[in-house]
This record gives sequence, structure tokens and C-alpha cells, in this order.
Amino acid sequence: MLKKSRKFIELVEGLGKIINRGNPEVRDISYDTREVKDGDLFFAWEGVNVDTHLYIKEAEQKGACCFVVEKPINTKLPYVIVENSKKALAIVSQRFFDFPQNKLKFIGITGTNGKTTTSLMIKEIFDNYGFSTGLIGTIWYVYKNKKIKAKWTTPTSYNLYKILSEMVDEGIEWVIMEVTSHALEQNRVEGINFDVAVFTNFTQDHLDFHKTMENYKKAKIKLFRKVKNEGCGCFNVDDSNWIDFYNVNFGKHNILYGLKKVDLKSFKYDAFIKGERLDSKNGLKFFLDYYKKGKGIISLKVKGIFNIYNALASSSVAWFLDIPFEYVKHSLENFEQVPGRFEVFEKDGKIVIVDFAHTPDSLRKILEEARKLSRGKVFVVFGCGGERDYDKRPKMGKIAEDMADFIILTNDNPRNEKPEKIIKEILNGISNKNKVEIIFDRYSAIEYGIKLLGEGEVLVVAGKGHEEYQDFGKYKIKFSDREVVKKLLGLT
Repeated sequence: MLKKSRKFIELVEGLGKIINRGNPEVRDISYDTREVKDGDLFFAWEGVNVDTHLYIKEAEQKGACCFVVEKPINTKLPYVIVENSKKALAIVSQRFFDFPQNKLKFIGITGTNGKTTTSLMIKEIFDNYGFSTGLIGTIWYVYKNKKIKAKWTTPTSYNLYKILSEMVDEGIEWVIMEVTSHALEQNRVEGINFDVAVFTNFTQDHLDFHKTMENYKKAKIKLFRKVKNEGCGCFNVDDSNWIDFYNVNFGKHNILYGLKKVDLKSFKYDAFIKGERLDSKNGLKFFLDYYKKGKGIISLKVKGIFNIYNALASSSVAWFLDIPFEYVKHSLENFEQVPGRFEVFEKDGKIVIVDFAHTPDSLRKILEEARKLSRGKVFVVFGCGGERDYDKRPKMGKIAEDMADFIILTNDNPRNEKPEKIIKEILNGISNKNKVEIIFDRYSAIEYGIKLLGEGEVLVVAGKGHEEYQDFGKYKIKFSDREVVKKLLGLT
């Protein structure tokens, strides 16, 4: 990517009141003083934990030449006062990178669970059909020959537009993007209009940030207000919340999908992509009705009924873009396991499932599927993240008690919260403490769980999935559930 400098006034024109009027050359953009370089335009805002206006002098000493702020600051350099610096960052980033979003087409996926697998299934279908695709998601950012480990599911707006600019340079046509509630609430995708938006499901998560389920839903709904007029919304009608998302779809087209019989007489839609789960000892089979464009049995390599929903969501996007049934079938049947998403490891009759499940609903679904795989008991190892949604902890404890035969509570990412406090709050939802073992060291907890397994029995290791670290607040350690399981089972 050839990045050109821009004039300050060109970047901030119309955003607010300019103080110390001047027009320096802006070489780059920054909002973290640890990354400030000569010629940077520095953004400051009042955050939840810190007010970065306090670091203006440090940014100036490191070479910042101008600023975007939310209140007056003490400097002789030019700056503009805006109402919302994060929203302004998105607008300025678009200008700096020459509006790359206008040269791309976008698929946006939102929902509590299923975003990652759905996005990867869509990419599989698009790639096989011949579209040039880029992916922005929880695990990776992928385009051309690049595969970058994701720092955020939806990057901050500056990083997002930088990536989009690189995609334009690489000749990418379609961008498949997981769009989180945080990203929508913080204006990270400001300026992007989506050709297709997908709703997977809606259950409890992120209440530490959104405070209420209503606020959480309102944030997610914003995606469907960003759909182009000729664009499309795809909705999982088996989740009762779908109507709230359907009602705000700015696109004129609607594709519905699901497994259950639902009364859709009062809704306008282009197609209903219907699935029917079929009995299968190996893998997962379902019948796909591709609404007047084909139908047939799909044999998935991945397990779990939620993956049928992910397949239906991706099929809905493909249907709207008129991709033939045979491409959809071939792509779904060749779709490989996503790291840390119901990933099954087996050795000597012992079955271990590693999954990212970190919400009450996702833990319930994983344990339901584990029960179907087990020929005996189901064990579960999990914890809850520190400094996150406290309300879900006893709920997850109750679900584990109801659905597993034995529970091993351990550390997830405690961050700056005391692990003992987190475990205690999970225990508040468990009445029978006799079916619980507490082992704070996660490696030892997984090791203990595997030792408990009899032939044909299942251990679920939930919460971290693909992650390769454990966060203890002041420090992080390298840790992968997947690698630990493989080592303990003798698969490495």
C-alpha cells in the first residue's frame, strides 16, 4: 500500500471548531502515545478507564503535529474540537486512506454466536465460486496470501480502513466481516454500507459494556441500518429476536433461514432457506432446500447443530448473490474445522471438545451436542472472564450443573479480578457442590478432566477456544486449550 501524507485541514474539515489554525502535513494517525511518530495526527477521547487528553503533551513531545480532541487542550499546535473523537477517527481514517470502502463490497455478520464459522463458510463458498475475497474476523484477517492473527474481531476504525486500503491494492472485491456490538456502538464501521447483513442469534453477552440486554440489542441492530437500499438482510427465524432486526433492515431484500416450522405469512421475503437435520453417526448431515434453486443432502465435516445454522446463514448470502446450489454444496462439504469451535480431539476412546463457548447460551448448546456424542458421562472444564458480564456467571454454573455429570471450575482470563471471586460467583448458580472440583491452574484442570474420562465419554473444555494466551491483568502467559489437549492426549 502506497500511503500519502494529507493536509490537516483536508482531513478534519467540517468536523468541529479548529483552534490554532494551521495546516501541517499529516504522515499518519495515532491514538496511543506508545505508537506516536513524527508527523502524526493524534486523537484523544474520554474513555471508560482513562482520559487520553492527559497524554497530549507526551504525544506532542514524540512528534504529533496536530490533534483531534473532545475539549480544549494546552498546546500551540493546531487542533479541532469534536463531539465524539471515535466517530471522528472513522471519518478521518476514511479520508486519509482515500475512502477504500467505496471500492469494495461488504458482507456483515452480527449475532452473539456463530459469526466466525459463518464468515468462514461464506468465504469458502465465495472463493470456490471465483470471487476475490477478504476476511475480517475474530481469529484472522485474511486477504490474498496474507493471514494476520486478529487483535480485535472488528478492528478500530483506523486499522480497519488501513486493512481495507490494502485489500483494494490487492484487488479484493468482497469483504466478509464479523461486526461486533462494540464496533457498532463505538462507530468503528462508520462510513461502510453493507451489501448483505446477517443475523445469527441473540443471547446474553457483553453486559459489562452495554449494561442491559436492550442496549446490547440496539447496538447490534445498527448493522441493519447500514445495509444499502438494494441490499439484503439474512435472518435466523428460529431465534425470536429476528423480527427486531428484520424491522430495521434498510435493504429492500430479505432472506430468511431456519430449521423449524415458523409462520411467516405476515412477512415479506425473497426466499426461505430451510434445513432439516438428518441422523448421522459420522459428522453432520442435513437436507438443504435452496429455495427454487436446488436442494439436496449436505454432509458436513464439522459437528454440532449450530453448524447447520451457520451453513444456512452462509447459504442465504449465496442465494441472494445467485451462486448455484452445486457450489454451495461442494463448499460446505469441504469446509474444514475452525480452530477452537467445537473442535473434537479423540484418542483411545476419550473425546475432548474445545470450544469458545463463553456465554450461557453457547455453553448450553455445546453441552447438548456433547451429550449426543457421549456414550457415558459428560464432563466440563470452564471459568468466566474477569471484568466482564458478572451476571452470566451463576447462570453458566446452573447450566453446567443441569447438563454435565461433573464440573471442573478453573481460570479463564481473570484479568485484574480475583479468581476466587469469579469462581464463587459461578458456584452461586450450582446447588450440588459435590459434583464440582475447583482447580485454578487451567492446565491442571484440563489434565484432571482427561484423567476422569472413561471410554466413549466426553470432556468439554469451554471458554477460550482459539485463544493462545491467558490474561492475568498485569501480565499474560502463553496458553492454548487446543495445544494442551493435544499434548495430554498424546496427539503431538
